[in-house]
Amino acid sequence: MIKIYLDLNHKLNEKAQKNICKFINFFVDGLKEAISQEDEDDYYEIVFPRFIVRKNKELCKNVIMDLYDWSKDSYTHTLKPLYEYAFFYILNYCREIDED
Repeated sequence: MIKIYLDLNHKLNEKAQKNICKFINFFVDGLKEAISQEDEDDYYEIVFPRFIVRKNKELCKNVIMDLYDWSKDSYTHTLKPLYEYAFFYILNYCREIDED
């Protein structure tokens, strides 16, 4: 569960958490479908700047997979800035896909 910084009632928080899980799952499913190393790098660059992907792709993978795991468990996770950054761009990517 990802901490939401709003005073939501329990039912609304549950709905928000389910949507968060759907968005992150959608992104990770696309990442898993990457056929080549170049496709995978391009997918990471949706979320992270190219220089971070180039210098530390393992960090990028770990952040995304942590978000994936955290969206499914019942413990409330407070995100560090890098995780918030990645989460924002995952949500932004899903919004753009939905608009298309």
